This record gives sequence, C-alpha cells and structure tokens, in this order.
Amino acid sequence: MARESGRDEDWADVYRWVEQSPAHGVAFAKAEASWDMAEALRSGSHQHGAAADEPAADLPNRADREESSARTGPRLSRRSFAALAAGSGIAAAASLGFWRMLGGQRYITKVGEARLIELADGSKVRLNTDSAIDVSLEERKRAIRFLKGEARFDVAHDPKRPFLVTARDGSVQALGTVFNLRQRKDFTEVTVIEGQVAVIDQGVPATTVPAGTAAMIRAAAVSVIHLAPGDLDRRTAWQQGQIHLEGETLSQAVDEFNRYRTKPLVIGDPDLASLRMGGMFSATHSDDFVEALKQSFGIRVMAGTDGAVILLPENDKSPQDHGSA
Repeated sequence: MARESGRDEDWADVYRWVEQSPAHGVAFAKAEASWDMAEALRSGSHQHGAAADEPAADLPNRADREESSARTGPRLSRRSFAALAAGSGIAAAASLGFWRMLGGQRYITKVGEARLIELADGSKVRLNTDSAIDVSLEERKRAIRFLKGEARFDVAHDPKRPFLVTARDGSVQALGTVFNLRQRKDFTEVTVIEGQVAVIDQGVPATTVPAGTAAMIRAAAVSVIHLAPGDLDRRTAWQQGQIHLEGETLSQAVDEFNRYRTKPLVIGDPDLASLRMGGMFSATHSDDFVEALKQSFGIRVMAGTDGAVILLPENDKSPQDHGSA
C-alpha cells in the first residue's frame, strides 16, 4: 500500500484512533515498518547500478533524513491507514514505532535492575525490575505508556499539562502526586503515596484514589481499599531494594523473589506452598531467603539442571512441624 499525503486533521483522527487501544498502536507500527521497508527497497532499486563498496560519504546522512522526515511529517491518509489497521487484528502493547513518531522515549530495566529516570518536566520515575515505559512530553500533556513491571512516579506539578499514565487495564491521571503502579498477572495495581490520582474511563475521570489507599484496576473496573501504614511500607519496600513479607504464603513469596531472578525458585512440593512467611529480605539476594527457609522450616534445596532452585520438604518431616520464617 502506498503512503499518501495526509492533512493535519486526518492525522489528528489517526492519533485519537491509536489512543483507543494498544492493538491500534501495534497496527500503526506494522504499517510504519512496512513503509520503511518499502522505501528502502525503492531506494535500493534506484541505486542498483552503484558499486557495492560505495563510499559512506556518498550515502544520505541518517540524521539529515530524519530531520527532513520530521519537517515533512508523516505521509498517510486517514482512509488508507484505518483500512490497514482495522485488518491487523492484533492485541498487544503499543509499539515503539508509534511513540518514536510522537517524539517519545522508551526506558527499560533488566531482571534484577532498578533505574531512576529524571524527566525534562521535573518529574521522576523509578523503574523496578524487568519494567518498561514509553514517555512523551508534549506541549499540552505528559503521556506515559506503561508497558510492564512496576514503577514509582513522583509527578511535578503542572496543571496546564496533565500527567497521564496508560496501562494495560486502565489509565491513571495525576497532578503533583506520588504513586506506585504495578502490572500484575490479572490486574493493574496503583498505590497512592502522596496527593491523589484519578482512574480514567473512556477519557473521563471515573474514580479518585487518595493518598494512603490503593486501587485494583481491571477492564476499567476499579476497586479501592484503604491501607494500614504497614501495608504501604510493604508495597513500597522495593524502592529501598527490599522485599517485606508479613504473612504471605511461600507461593506468594517465591513469586515476588522470582521477579528479580533470572533462574527461578521452584516449589517442589505443593504442601509447602501455603506456608506463611515473615521478615525483611534483600530483593536481589534471595539466597538469604532460601537460607531462612532451611533454618525455620527445614526445607531442602536441590539445584535443577537449568539453574533453578527447587524447594523441597525435609526428609521424614512435614513443614508444618516448624514455625514461621
């Protein structure tokens, strides 16, 4: 499909369409990738007579190409793009390509890594292990696409530019706020540390979540709970590099530690899964946690051939015969 000239109003429609769903963002990226490849092929065919070892100085400068592209803007009609996008049928996270066209930046952390990001507007974002966000600071809004993992947002106050974080299960708007956002398996969890946030439904603030409370967001349904001081401390312990356990099951604790491990902890006996845990541990030194399990529950450890650490009950003893860790 050829790229056509597009008017500003057409692209405004396209942007609104993309924002409606992560799947639309992926469709946009697929279209962009196809166009880039087509342009490369056309460029290559025009230069088929050139020598393979043509000097680099004779080739177009990439920075100049990108600057020219930024001046001329995207070339796509609303009808052509909408037809391609509607046929893609893909549901996934919004693409890097779309955010790059909007001048955005992607930030990621590897497993076991944490990172502090200072944004140009004065806001700060601390990413936890295995996390990713896209950031686009625009003239009228500050848009964050929360892709995976967990992050703390310290939002600089700017009433003229709303700070909007769009996650898998819903969107959160904040002004002068500190909050924690975590994408769990079945829902997105927001914990408000200072100020308040609004959970957005179809572009309209639907639920206000004040400081000292948390919300579970799933398919735009929001459930708000009040937190005891200890609950807030546990939810934010990762910001000090710690995991705080207070009554969690071994299954829950293992899931938490595995977020920071490239080789997982594995519960080798289902009877162990319901054991209750307690204590403060380093998030990135789970060997201390495993040692505590040995001492308090008599749990045996076996190394898997894939590097996993398998947790097993002590020979001839039930784990229930021991106290809490």
